[in-house]
Amino acid sequence: MNRNLRLAIVAVVVIAVVGVVFSQFASTEPDGLEFVAEQEGFAGAAEDHSLDDSPLAGYGDDGSSRAIAAVVGIVVTLGLGYGLFKILGRSNSEHSAVGD
Repeated sequence: MNRNLRLAIVAVVVIAVVGVVFSQFASTEPDGLEFVAEQEGFAGAAEDHSLDDSPLAGYGDDGSSRAIAAVVGIVVTLGLGYGLFKILGRSNSEHSAVGD
């Protein structure tokens, strides 16, 4: 395993651990949308849906749901970033090869 791959793996593990730990300190207060719904009086109009019991529904009130939400967010963000850099790197290398 080369040095860059090892560094990337360590970085991802550190990011995941930090995300899981700090997610436990997230506020239990309503988010902006819930706050406005309560202030304007339509919070009671919300209806249940089929994913209400999933671990990510409302980020849950327990630590495990917040930890899962943190890991999912980290994976999605890193995955999108990696894909974007791969696409941009490919198009830049194609342009430089044409201009040579």
